[in-house]
Amino acid sequence: MINLIIADPDHAARKALSLLLRRKLEVQHIVEAEDVETLICALAETSPDLLLLDWKLYGSPAPETCLLLQKAYPRLKIILLSVNADDEAVAKNAGANFIHKGASPDELIAMLKSFISNKSSTHHDALSEPQKVPLEQSQQIDQKHEGKKVSQQLTLFILLTFIWTWAFYVPIVTGGHDPYQMPWMILLIFGGMGPSVIGIAMVLLSLDKESRRDYWKRCFSLNRISGLWWTIIFLLFPLFYSLSILIDVMLGASLPEMTQLKSLLAAPWMFPLAAFISFMSGPWSEEFGWRGYALDRIMTPFGLLAGTVVLGLVWGIWHLPLFYMPATWHGQIGLGLSGFGMFMLRSVGLALLMTWVYLNTGRSILSGMLMHFTSNFTGQLLAAVSTRVEILESIFVFLVGLFACSWMLHKKQI
Repeated sequence: MINLIIADPDHAARKALSLLLRRKLEVQHIVEAEDVETLICALAETSPDLLLLDWKLYGSPAPETCLLLQKAYPRLKIILLSVNADDEAVAKNAGANFIHKGASPDELIAMLKSFISNKSSTHHDALSEPQKVPLEQSQQIDQKHEGKKVSQQLTLFILLTFIWTWAFYVPIVTGGHDPYQMPWMILLIFGGMGPSVIGIAMVLLSLDKESRRDYWKRCFSLNRISGLWWTIIFLLFPLFYSLSILIDVMLGASLPEMTQLKSLLAAPWMFPLAAFISFMSGPWSEEFGWRGYALDRIMTPFGLLAGTVVLGLVWGIWHLPLFYMPATWHGQIGLGLSGFGMFMLRSVGLALLMTWVYLNTGRSILSGMLMHFTSNFTGQLLAAVSTRVEILESIFVFLVGLFACSWMLHKKQI
């Protein structure tokens, strides 16, 4: 019995291929994936034997996708589908089989029948063509090697990011210096750039030319984000804060000071500068790495939900030295449950929200930067808010993020 996934964003092509396989080859266990989140869920839940993967499903080069999938599912056989016949050599180098989408239905069935027949026989005694066993074993070895390589690269990214950032931050902490005074501000700025610096370095050193080109497109392309997602990106966090403040006021508290917002309303020409500084000091300095490099690589083996939670925890712990700097916001909220504890909860929640938006905007890295920006800038405009508002807002972020990702899995019926 063969378990098969067809992953193709083209609804008509996906349905036609599924119908063809059911009628001509009597394959009954077929799961269809129209986008990346559906495919991730299907791989985690169905334990497929065969994946028919459209070359551009992920919006990124298929060879890199194959390496990521082979790391998590070394027994999975992948057949890449492409309209470009020249992609065959690249597919084979990535450890995948290849079918040209321009092939006739009869040619397509003949190729798939040969593969499925061989695959089915492995559930009994041996392959119907014994001479193919050494090649298959060789491919499995190559896949395991490449999967281990991807895992090592992810581990290296996280390790180097921590080393880079903490190497700049530790002198500030141990010396008891004010990070907003020179020359310590330089260390603060350069330390915060760690995730993006290391992420970009890993992209340049470990990815091929096509993969790098795709990475930069996802960093800067506005076309991937539709009107609905622009609304979510820019209004979600103001909504969370508004609800939290409303509850706080209903419980007897006063409205927050909103010092920066009042200053900017008095001098609106300063608003773009304030927004630019906020964007550069977190989203720009981090998201080329956390969402740009790490998210796909951690989500493939762990799954959408668990992978995002792990990344959120790593991301939160990376900020730890800031909690030992009294002048920072992190240092002011402290290491207690209502400080660092809520920060960790919010980091996981924010990571879940960012994954939700990321997967619904064609894996847009820019969407991650903008989510990070609106989260930070909204809080900066409303500061200083009460501890209760901080806690309520963190809970809202976590619960909505968890619900969004869980619902995304549920609606795909995986």
